[in-house]
Amino acid sequence: MTNDIDSAEFDGFDEETEPAVAFEAPPPRVAVTPRRPRHGAQPEPLRDLIAERAVLGRAFWRPADEFADVVAQVAPEMFWRPAHRSLFGLMVDRHQDGKPIDLLAIANHLRQFDPRLLDDLGGLSGLTGLSDEYFKGIDWPAYARAIRDCWRLRRIEAVGREIVDLAYSGESADEAEADAIARLGRIEIPRRDRSVPDALRARLDLDHAPARVKTGITRFDIDVLHGGLRPGYYVLAGRTSEGKSALMISMLVEMVLYQRKSALVVSVEMSEDTIGLRFAAIAHGQHAARLINGDAAQYSTEERRAVEATAQALSDRNFRVVPRPMKPSEIRAMAGQMQREAGLDIVFVDYLQRLHPDRPMNNRVVEVGMISGAMKTMSEELQVPVVALAQLSRAAVGREKPALHHLRESGDIEQDADQVWLLSRTDEEATFDVAKNRHGKIAEIPMRFIKAEMRFTESSTTY
Repeated sequence: MTNDIDSAEFDGFDEETEPAVAFEAPPPRVAVTPRRPRHGAQPEPLRDLIAERAVLGRAFWRPADEFADVVAQVAPEMFWRPAHRSLFGLMVDRHQDGKPIDLLAIANHLRQFDPRLLDDLGGLSGLTGLSDEYFKGIDWPAYARAIRDCWRLRRIEAVGREIVDLAYSGESADEAEADAIARLGRIEIPRRDRSVPDALRARLDLDHAPARVKTGITRFDIDVLHGGLRPGYYVLAGRTSEGKSALMISMLVEMVLYQRKSALVVSVEMSEDTIGLRFAAIAHGQHAARLINGDAAQYSTEERRAVEATAQALSDRNFRVVPRPMKPSEIRAMAGQMQREAGLDIVFVDYLQRLHPDRPMNNRVVEVGMISGAMKTMSEELQVPVVALAQLSRAAVGREKPALHHLRESGDIEQDADQVWLLSRTDEEATFDVAKNRHGKIAEIPMRFIKAEMRFTESSTTY
Protein backbone atom coordinates (compact mmCIF):
# COMPACT_ATOMS: atom_id res chain seq x y z
CA MET A 1 0.00 0.00 0.00
CA THR A 2 1.44 3.39 -1.01
CA ASN A 3 0.92 6.93 0.19
CA ASP A 4 0.94 8.45 -3.29
CA ILE A 5 -1.15 11.58 -3.66
CA ASP A 6 -4.00 11.46 -6.12
CA SER A 7 -4.77 14.49 -8.26
CA ALA A 8 -8.18 14.70 -6.59
CA GLU A 9 -6.48 15.68 -3.35
CA PHE A 10 -5.55 19.02 -4.85
CA ASP A 11 -9.20 19.97 -5.40
CA GLY A 12 -9.62 20.88 -1.75
CA PHE A 13 -7.94 20.65 1.64
CA ASP A 14 -8.87 20.17 5.25
CA GLU A 15 -8.11 23.57 6.71
CA GLU A 16 -7.31 21.99 10.09
CA THR A 17 -4.58 19.77 8.66
CA GLU A 18 -3.30 21.92 5.80
CA PRO A 19 -2.49 25.55 6.67
CA ALA A 20 -3.71 28.04 4.12
CA VAL A 21 -1.02 29.91 2.26
CA ALA A 22 -2.00 33.24 0.82
CA PHE A 23 -1.01 33.46 -2.83
CA GLU A 24 -0.38 36.69 -4.59
CA ALA A 25 0.52 36.89 -8.26
CA PRO A 26 3.93 38.53 -8.68
CA PRO A 27 4.14 41.89 -10.40
CA PRO A 28 6.38 42.46 -13.44
CA ARG A 29 10.03 42.24 -12.36
CA VAL A 30 12.18 45.34 -12.14
CA ALA A 31 15.84 45.81 -11.28
CA VAL A 32 16.81 44.97 -7.71
CA THR A 33 17.31 48.15 -5.67
CA PRO A 34 18.30 47.32 -2.09
CA ARG A 35 17.59 49.99 0.50
CA ARG A 36 20.39 51.26 2.72
CA PRO A 37 19.52 50.68 6.39
CA ARG A 38 19.13 53.60 8.74
CA HIS A 39 22.10 54.43 10.95
CA GLY A 40 22.48 51.75 13.60
CA ALA A 41 19.77 49.53 12.15
CA GLN A 42 20.35 46.00 10.88
CA PRO A 43 20.06 45.80 7.08
CA GLU A 44 17.26 43.76 5.60
CA PRO A 45 18.36 40.53 3.90
CA LEU A 46 19.09 40.94 0.22
CA ARG A 47 16.36 38.73 -1.20
CA ASP A 48 13.40 38.64 -3.57
CA LEU A 49 10.93 36.04 -2.38
CA ILE A 50 8.40 36.96 -5.08
CA ALA A 51 10.98 36.20 -7.77
CA GLU A 52 11.86 32.92 -6.08
CA ARG A 53 8.20 31.84 -6.03
CA ALA A 54 7.80 32.90 -9.65
CA VAL A 55 10.74 30.84 -10.91
CA LEU A 56 9.71 27.79 -8.89
CA GLY A 57 6.15 28.11 -10.14
CA ARG A 58 7.28 28.49 -13.74
CA ALA A 59 9.44 25.38 -13.35
CA PHE A 60 6.32 23.32 -12.61
CA TRP A 61 4.92 24.33 -15.98
CA ARG A 62 8.08 23.92 -18.07
CA PRO A 63 8.30 20.79 -20.24
CA ALA A 64 11.14 18.54 -19.15
CA ASP A 65 13.24 19.36 -22.22
CA GLU A 66 12.94 23.11 -21.51
CA PHE A 67 13.76 22.99 -17.79
CA ALA A 68 17.45 23.21 -18.74
CA ASP A 69 16.78 26.84 -19.72
CA VAL A 70 15.84 27.57 -16.12
CA VAL A 71 18.85 25.70 -14.72
CA ALA A 72 21.15 27.66 -17.05
CA GLN A 73 20.00 30.91 -15.42
CA VAL A 74 19.84 30.05 -11.71
CA ALA A 75 21.34 27.48 -9.35
CA PRO A 76 19.86 26.16 -6.08
CA GLU A 77 22.36 28.08 -3.93
CA MET A 78 21.10 31.38 -5.37
CA PHE A 79 17.73 31.08 -3.59
CA TRP A 80 17.58 32.91 -0.26
CA ARG A 81 14.79 30.97 1.46
CA PRO A 82 16.11 27.53 2.51
CA ALA A 83 12.88 25.75 1.55
CA HIS A 84 12.96 27.32 -1.92
CA ARG A 85 16.63 26.37 -2.24
CA SER A 86 15.91 22.75 -1.34
CA LEU A 87 12.86 22.53 -3.62
CA PHE A 88 14.75 23.85 -6.63
CA GLY A 89 17.66 21.51 -5.84
CA LEU A 90 15.21 18.60 -5.80
CA MET A 91 13.82 19.69 -9.18
CA VAL A 92 17.33 19.87 -10.66
CA ASP A 93 18.26 16.42 -9.31
CA ARG A 94 15.06 14.82 -10.64
CA HIS A 95 15.47 16.49 -14.02
CA GLN A 96 19.05 15.21 -14.32
CA ASP A 97 17.81 11.70 -13.42
CA GLY A 98 15.11 11.89 -16.09
CA LYS A 99 12.28 12.00 -13.54
CA PRO A 100 9.21 14.27 -13.81
CA ILE A 101 9.06 17.56 -11.90
CA ASP A 102 5.35 18.27 -12.17
CA LEU A 103 3.25 19.07 -9.10
CA LEU A 104 2.06 15.50 -8.41
CA ALA A 105 5.52 13.99 -8.77
CA ILE A 106 7.13 16.55 -6.45
CA ALA A 107 4.32 16.29 -3.89
CA ASN A 108 4.56 12.48 -3.80
CA HIS A 109 8.32 12.63 -3.40
CA LEU A 110 8.15 15.12 -0.54
CA ARG A 111 5.40 13.25 1.31
CA GLN A 112 7.33 9.97 1.15
CA PHE A 113 10.94 11.14 1.52
CA ASP A 114 11.04 14.69 2.90
CA PRO A 115 7.87 15.61 4.82
CA ARG A 116 9.75 18.32 6.73
CA LEU A 117 10.46 20.21 3.50
CA LEU A 118 6.83 19.81 2.52
CA ASP A 119 5.83 21.42 5.83
CA ASP A 120 8.36 24.23 5.32
CA LEU A 121 6.77 24.97 1.94
CA GLY A 122 3.29 25.26 3.51
CA GLY A 123 2.12 21.73 2.80
CA LEU A 124 0.15 20.76 -0.27
CA SER A 125 -1.56 24.13 -0.33
CA GLY A 126 1.84 25.82 -0.53
CA LEU A 127 2.83 23.67 -3.50
CA THR A 128 -0.51 24.37 -5.15
CA GLY A 129 0.08 28.09 -4.76
CA LEU A 130 3.46 27.76 -6.44
CA SER A 131 1.94 25.85 -9.36
CA ASP A 132 -0.80 28.39 -10.06
CA GLU A 133 -1.63 28.74 -13.77
CA TYR A 134 -0.57 32.38 -13.58
CA PHE A 135 3.04 31.24 -13.77
CA LYS A 136 2.55 29.76 -17.25
CA GLY A 137 2.86 33.14 -18.90
CA ILE A 138 5.33 35.06 -16.75
CA ASP A 139 8.58 36.48 -18.07
CA TRP A 140 10.61 34.04 -16.01
CA PRO A 141 14.09 35.17 -17.23
CA ALA A 142 13.48 38.55 -15.56
CA TYR A 143 12.66 36.83 -12.27
CA ALA A 144 15.69 34.57 -12.66
CA ARG A 145 17.90 37.65 -13.08
CA ALA A 146 16.38 39.13 -9.91
CA ILE A 147 17.28 35.96 -7.95
CA ARG A 148 20.78 35.94 -9.37
CA ASP A 149 21.32 39.65 -8.70
CA CYS A 150 20.22 39.30 -5.06
CA TRP A 151 22.63 36.38 -4.67
CA ARG A 152 25.46 38.43 -6.14
CA LEU A 153 24.69 41.32 -3.79
CA ARG A 154 24.69 38.96 -0.80
CA ARG A 155 28.13 37.74 -1.84
CA ILE A 156 29.37 41.31 -2.11
CA GLU A 157 27.99 42.06 1.35
CA ALA A 158 29.61 38.96 2.86
CA VAL A 159 33.01 39.69 1.32
CA GLY A 160 32.70 43.33 2.36
CA ARG A 161 32.21 42.30 5.99
CA GLU A 162 35.26 40.03 5.79
CA ILE A 163 37.37 42.84 4.33
CA VAL A 164 36.29 45.22 7.14
CA ASP A 165 37.35 42.57 9.66
CA LEU A 166 40.76 42.33 7.97
CA ALA A 167 41.45 45.96 8.80
CA TYR A 168 41.22 45.10 12.50
CA SER A 169 42.78 41.64 12.32
CA GLY A 170 46.28 42.67 13.37
CA GLU A 171 47.80 41.75 9.99
CA SER A 172 50.24 44.14 8.36
CA ALA A 173 48.81 46.54 5.79
CA ASP A 174 50.47 44.59 2.97
CA GLU A 175 49.06 41.27 4.19
CA ALA A 176 45.59 42.68 4.76
CA GLU A 177 45.56 44.32 1.33
CA ALA A 178 46.64 41.08 -0.37
CA ASP A 179 43.98 39.10 1.50
CA ALA A 180 41.34 41.69 0.59
CA ILE A 181 42.21 41.48 -3.11
CA ALA A 182 42.07 37.68 -2.97
CA ARG A 183 38.65 37.74 -1.30
CA LEU A 184 37.31 40.16 -3.89
CA GLY A 185 38.01 37.50 -6.50
CA ARG A 186 35.37 35.32 -4.85
CA ILE A 187 32.65 37.76 -5.94
CA GLU A 188 33.08 36.58 -9.51
CA ILE A 189 30.30 34.31 -10.75
CA PRO A 190 31.76 31.03 -12.02
CA ARG A 191 31.30 30.36 -15.70
CA ARG A 192 28.47 27.92 -16.24
CA ASP A 193 28.93 24.72 -18.18
CA ARG A 194 27.28 24.73 -21.60
CA SER A 195 25.75 21.95 -23.61
CA VAL A 196 27.64 20.84 -26.72
CA PRO A 197 25.01 22.34 -29.09
CA ASP A 198 25.18 25.67 -27.23
CA ALA A 199 28.97 25.63 -27.41
CA LEU A 200 28.86 25.01 -31.17
CA ARG A 201 26.33 27.80 -31.72
CA ALA A 202 28.49 30.15 -29.66
CA ARG A 203 31.43 29.21 -31.88
CA LEU A 204 29.49 30.47 -34.92
CA ASP A 205 28.41 33.69 -33.18
CA LEU A 206 31.03 35.99 -34.68
CA ASP A 207 29.66 39.05 -32.87
CA HIS A 208 30.53 37.59 -29.46
CA ALA A 209 33.53 35.41 -30.31
CA PRO A 210 36.70 36.15 -28.28
CA ALA A 211 39.15 38.18 -30.34
CA ARG A 212 42.32 36.40 -31.43
CA VAL A 213 45.57 37.93 -30.19
CA LYS A 214 48.47 37.79 -32.64
CA THR A 215 51.94 37.23 -31.24
CA GLY A 216 53.78 39.06 -34.01
CA ILE A 217 55.52 35.84 -35.08
CA THR A 218 53.77 35.66 -38.44
CA ARG A 219 54.37 32.02 -39.35
CA PHE A 220 53.38 30.96 -35.85
CA ASP A 221 50.20 33.06 -35.92
CA ILE A 222 49.17 31.72 -39.34
CA ASP A 223 50.38 28.12 -39.52
CA VAL A 224 50.06 27.02 -35.88
CA LEU A 225 47.53 29.35 -34.25
CA HIS A 226 45.41 29.90 -37.38
CA GLY A 227 44.91 33.58 -36.65
CA GLY A 228 46.33 34.20 -33.18
CA LEU A 229 46.05 33.12 -29.58
CA ARG A 230 42.60 32.02 -28.45
CA PRO A 231 41.52 31.66 -24.81
CA GLY A 232 43.73 29.04 -23.21
CA TYR A 233 46.78 28.38 -21.05
CA TYR A 234 50.19 28.78 -22.72
CA VAL A 235 53.63 28.17 -21.22
CA LEU A 236 56.81 29.80 -22.54
CA ALA A 237 59.79 27.97 -21.06
CA GLY A 238 63.53 28.38 -21.41
CA ARG A 239 66.87 28.29 -19.66
CA THR A 240 68.07 31.17 -17.50
CA SER A 241 69.07 34.29 -19.49
CA GLU A 242 68.06 32.93 -22.88
CA GLY A 243 65.44 35.59 -23.53
CA LYS A 244 62.06 34.49 -22.18
CA SER A 245 61.29 37.98 -20.88
CA ALA A 246 62.61 39.57 -24.08
CA LEU A 247 60.28 37.41 -26.17
CA MET A 248 57.40 38.32 -23.89
CA ILE A 249 58.14 42.04 -24.37
CA SER A 250 58.44 41.54 -28.13
CA MET A 251 54.97 39.98 -28.14
CA LEU A 252 53.55 42.69 -25.89
CA VAL A 253 54.80 45.48 -28.15
CA GLU A 254 52.91 43.86 -31.04
CA MET A 255 49.80 43.24 -28.96
CA VAL A 256 49.54 46.44 -26.93
CA LEU A 257 51.07 49.10 -29.18
CA TYR A 258 50.09 47.85 -32.61
CA GLN A 259 46.95 45.74 -32.03
CA ARG A 260 45.71 47.92 -29.13
CA LYS A 261 45.01 44.87 -27.00
CA SER A 262 44.35 45.09 -23.27
CA ALA A 263 46.99 43.27 -21.22
CA LEU A 264 47.90 42.50 -17.61
CA VAL A 265 51.54 41.62 -16.85
CA VAL A 266 52.64 40.20 -13.50
CA SER A 267 56.43 40.37 -13.51
CA VAL A 268 58.78 39.38 -10.72
CA GLU A 269 61.72 40.00 -13.05
CA MET A 270 61.15 43.59 -14.26
CA SER A 271 59.75 46.87 -12.93
CA GLU A 272 57.23 49.11 -14.71
CA ASP A 273 59.91 51.52 -15.98
CA THR A 274 62.15 48.69 -17.23
CA ILE A 275 59.29 47.22 -19.23
CA GLY A 276 58.37 50.68 -20.54
CA LEU A 277 61.95 51.40 -21.63
CA ARG A 278 62.19 48.05 -23.39
CA PHE A 279 58.95 48.94 -25.19
CA ALA A 280 60.61 52.19 -26.31
CA ALA A 281 63.75 50.39 -27.51
CA ILE A 282 61.80 47.89 -29.61
CA ALA A 283 59.20 50.30 -30.98
CA HIS A 284 61.71 52.99 -31.93
CA GLY A 285 64.86 51.00 -32.67
CA GLN A 286 66.88 52.29 -29.70
CA HIS A 287 69.65 50.66 -27.68
CA ALA A 288 67.84 49.02 -24.76
CA ALA A 289 70.81 48.84 -22.38
CA ARG A 290 71.49 52.58 -22.80
CA LEU A 291 67.88 53.46 -22.03
CA ILE A 292 67.69 51.16 -19.00
CA ASN A 293 71.13 51.69 -17.47
CA GLY A 294 71.97 55.18 -18.68
CA ASP A 295 71.31 58.51 -16.99
CA ALA A 296 68.17 60.13 -18.43
CA ALA A 297 70.04 63.46 -18.47
CA GLN A 298 72.47 61.92 -20.96
CA TYR A 299 69.77 60.63 -23.35
CA SER A 300 70.15 61.74 -26.94
CA THR A 301 67.33 63.65 -28.59
CA GLU A 302 66.20 60.49 -30.39
CA GLU A 303 66.24 58.48 -27.16
CA ARG A 304 64.22 61.09 -25.29
CA ARG A 305 61.69 61.26 -28.12
CA ALA A 306 61.40 57.45 -28.12
CA VAL A 307 60.64 57.38 -24.39
CA GLU A 308 58.15 60.26 -24.64
CA ALA A 309 56.36 58.73 -27.63
CA THR A 310 56.12 55.35 -25.87
CA ALA A 311 54.74 56.99 -22.73
CA GLN A 312 52.15 58.82 -24.83
CA ALA A 313 51.14 55.66 -26.69
CA LEU A 314 50.82 53.55 -23.54
CA SER A 315 48.75 56.22 -21.78
CA ASP A 316 46.09 55.50 -24.39
CA ARG A 317 46.18 51.71 -23.80
CA ASN A 318 44.65 49.45 -21.18
CA PHE A 319 47.99 48.04 -20.03
CA ARG A 320 48.93 47.25 -16.45
CA VAL A 321 52.17 45.94 -14.96
CA VAL A 322 52.41 44.51 -11.43
CA PRO A 323 56.12 44.18 -10.53
CA ARG A 324 55.88 41.84 -7.54
CA PRO A 325 55.16 38.17 -6.81
CA MET A 326 51.48 37.48 -6.30
CA LYS A 327 49.17 34.63 -5.40
CA PRO A 328 47.02 33.14 -8.18
CA SER A 329 43.87 34.37 -6.42
CA GLU A 330 45.25 37.93 -6.42
CA ILE A 331 46.03 37.75 -10.12
CA ARG A 332 42.56 36.34 -10.77
CA ALA A 333 40.91 39.18 -8.85
CA MET A 334 42.97 41.85 -10.61
CA ALA A 335 42.37 40.35 -14.05
CA GLY A 336 38.65 40.09 -13.34
CA GLN A 337 38.55 43.74 -12.30
CA MET A 338 40.33 44.81 -15.50
CA GLN A 339 37.95 42.72 -17.58
CA ARG A 340 34.88 44.25 -15.95
CA GLU A 341 36.11 47.83 -16.16
CA ALA A 342 37.66 48.10 -19.60
CA GLY A 343 38.04 44.63 -21.09
CA LEU A 344 40.97 42.24 -21.00
CA ASP A 345 42.59 40.43 -23.93
CA ILE A 346 45.59 38.63 -22.44
CA VAL A 347 47.51 37.94 -19.20
CA PHE A 348 51.28 37.37 -18.91
CA VAL A 349 53.00 35.97 -15.81
CA ASP A 350 56.81 36.27 -15.53
CA TYR A 351 57.41 33.76 -14.17
CA LEU A 352 55.41 30.78 -12.91
CA GLN A 353 57.81 29.35 -10.32
CA ARG A 354 58.16 32.74 -8.58
CA LEU A 355 54.46 33.08 -7.73
CA HIS A 356 53.29 32.54 -4.16
CA PRO A 357 50.81 29.69 -3.61
CA ASP A 358 47.37 30.43 -2.19
CA ARG A 359 47.87 27.56 0.24
CA PRO A 360 51.50 27.07 1.29
CA MET A 361 52.61 23.44 1.29
CA ASN A 362 55.78 21.72 2.44
CA ASN A 363 56.39 20.45 -1.09
CA ARG A 364 57.37 23.01 -3.74
CA VAL A 365 56.48 20.61 -6.56
CA VAL A 366 52.93 20.42 -5.24
CA GLU A 367 52.78 24.21 -4.85
CA VAL A 368 53.89 24.82 -8.45
CA GLY A 369 51.34 22.26 -9.65
CA MET A 370 48.59 24.12 -7.78
CA ILE A 371 49.74 27.46 -9.22
CA SER A 372 49.77 26.02 -12.74
CA GLY A 373 46.28 24.61 -12.26
CA ALA A 374 45.07 28.02 -11.08
CA MET A 375 46.44 29.65 -14.24
CA LYS A 376 44.57 27.11 -16.35
CA THR A 377 41.35 27.76 -14.43
CA MET A 378 41.74 31.53 -14.79
CA SER A 379 42.04 31.25 -18.57
CA GLU A 380 38.84 29.17 -18.67
CA GLU A 381 36.85 31.44 -16.37
CA LEU A 382 37.89 34.74 -17.98
CA GLN A 383 38.04 33.31 -21.50
CA VAL A 384 41.36 35.01 -22.28
CA PRO A 385 44.82 33.68 -23.19
CA VAL A 386 47.08 33.30 -20.13
CA VAL A 387 50.79 33.05 -20.96
CA ALA A 388 53.05 31.92 -18.12
CA LEU A 389 56.82 32.00 -18.41
CA ALA A 390 58.57 29.03 -16.78
CA GLN A 391 62.11 28.07 -15.89
CA LEU A 392 63.70 24.90 -17.21
CA SER A 393 65.57 22.68 -14.76
CA ARG A 394 69.34 22.69 -14.40
CA ALA A 395 69.42 19.38 -16.28
CA ALA A 396 68.67 21.35 -19.44
CA VAL A 397 71.81 23.49 -19.11
CA GLY A 398 74.39 22.67 -21.75
CA ARG A 399 72.07 20.45 -23.74
CA GLU A 400 71.62 21.23 -27.41
CA LYS A 401 67.83 21.26 -27.26
CA PRO A 402 65.49 21.65 -24.27
CA ALA A 403 62.62 19.19 -23.88
CA LEU A 404 59.28 19.07 -22.11
CA HIS A 405 60.62 16.94 -19.26
CA HIS A 406 63.01 19.78 -18.37
CA LEU A 407 60.14 21.92 -17.04
CA ARG A 408 61.27 22.74 -13.54
CA GLU A 409 59.54 21.58 -10.34
CA SER A 410 56.33 20.18 -11.77
CA GLY A 411 55.07 17.81 -14.44
CA ASP A 412 51.67 19.44 -13.93
CA ILE A 413 52.80 22.41 -16.03
CA GLU A 414 53.05 20.29 -19.16
CA GLN A 415 49.80 18.51 -18.35
CA ASP A 416 47.82 21.71 -17.71
CA ALA A 417 49.09 23.74 -20.66
CA ASP A 418 47.25 23.87 -23.97
CA GLN A 419 50.57 24.72 -25.62
CA VAL A 420 54.17 24.65 -24.42
CA TRP A 421 56.76 26.80 -26.21
CA LEU A 422 60.44 26.05 -25.61
CA LEU A 423 62.89 28.87 -26.34
CA SER A 424 66.58 28.17 -26.93
CA ARG A 425 69.23 30.63 -28.07
CA THR A 426 72.89 30.70 -29.00
CA ASP A 427 74.06 34.29 -29.38
CA GLU A 428 71.79 35.78 -32.09
CA GLU A 429 70.29 32.54 -33.39
CA ALA A 430 67.24 31.18 -31.59
CA THR A 431 64.58 28.50 -31.92
CA PHE A 432 60.95 28.88 -30.91
CA ASP A 433 59.82 25.28 -30.45
CA VAL A 434 56.09 24.54 -30.17
CA ALA A 435 56.74 21.32 -28.28
CA LYS A 436 53.14 20.68 -27.24
CA ASN A 437 49.93 21.75 -28.93
CA ARG A 438 46.75 20.23 -27.60
CA HIS A 439 44.69 21.39 -30.58
CA GLY A 440 47.09 21.38 -33.51
CA LYS A 441 50.52 20.70 -34.89
CA ILE A 442 53.93 21.18 -33.33
CA ALA A 443 56.65 23.13 -35.08
CA GLU A 444 60.10 24.67 -34.73
CA ILE A 445 60.36 28.29 -35.86
CA PRO A 446 63.81 29.85 -36.42
CA MET A 447 64.20 33.24 -34.73
CA ARG A 448 66.83 35.97 -34.47
CA PHE A 449 67.70 37.88 -31.31
CA ILE A 450 68.66 41.52 -31.81
CA LYS A 451 70.79 42.26 -28.77
CA ALA A 452 70.83 46.03 -28.98
CA GLU A 453 67.04 46.30 -28.86
CA MET A 454 66.55 43.14 -26.76
CA ARG A 455 63.92 41.80 -29.11
CA PHE A 456 63.19 38.71 -31.16
CA THR A 457 62.27 38.65 -34.81
CA GLU A 458 61.59 35.88 -37.28
CA SER A 459 64.50 34.38 -39.17
CA SER A 460 64.34 34.27 -42.95
CA THR A 461 64.87 30.48 -42.75
CA THR A 462 61.75 28.51 -43.54
CA TYR A 463 60.54 25.52 -41.59
